[in-house]
Amino acid sequence: MEDIRQLEEDLLKPSIRRSAVEVSRLLAEDFQEIGASGRIFTREDVIFGLEEERPVHRAVADYKTKPLSEHLYLATYTVTSELGTSLRSSIWRKTNSGWELVFHQGTPKKANQP
Repeated sequence: MEDIRQLEEDLLKPSIRRSAVEVSRLLAEDFQEIGASGRIFTREDVIFGLEEERPVHRAVADYKTKPLSEHLYLATYTVTSELGTSLRSSIWRKTNSGWELVFHQGTPKKANQP
């Protein structure tokens, strides 16, 4: 699903991440994220937290999607940046107005993992 991949990559761009309008457009009203700390973040937490984030270039690898139902897709991929490497998963929902991100989790990859 190229549409979902492009949306995932958009969410990694500093110009999008720092825009509450752009992030709001992509996150579902019932969005949740489980952070690396194990903390659960709401849509509002993410929108306002990203506005303050320092810009970092992130590269995507090993991108895959899997249908969960007719209107839900799971995306999994690896992100590498100066902050390290993380394994990521997202659930996207198709609506009448387009795709929206419902759930996201990022887990730091340990140095000895393949």
